[in-house]
Amino acid sequence: MTEDNQSLLNIGIGTKEPVTLKPKKVLCEGVKVVSKEKDGKVVGELITLMCKHPDKKEIIEISNAKVLGANDKVKISALWLNKDEDGKLAKKSTASEVLRQYEASSYGELVGKSLDTVTQSETNTFLCIKAY
Repeated sequence: MTEDNQSLLNIGIGTKEPVTLKPKKVLCEGVKVVSKEKDGKVVGELITLMCKHPDKKEIIEISNAKVLGANDKVKISALWLNKDEDGKLAKKSTASEVLRQYEASSYGELVGKSLDTVTQSETNTFLCIKAY
């Protein structure tokens, strides 16, 4: 057993509640594409927004959005990089919905913009982009 594994055997349960960020406007400071893998194979690419939250020094990464889906129901979806046959973002994708919501024609235009955030749900307090 390695030293790291041995020390793991002695770590107890913490008592401090994790800090959760409240939904606020964030400043988009950059965008990157992250490859997602499953079983060693790339299954897709996620658009990830590098954002500055007013309550945190470090940059946070957001790759989900809440959008209006069928029957005007709000749904959470990942910002998958789905392209059409012309190499542009798929017209009805969540990634395109976010751009339309913030009146941008590309993700480069989101850099420097203020974006609204919401929690994913009452039980999942991770932030996502509000796009409805």
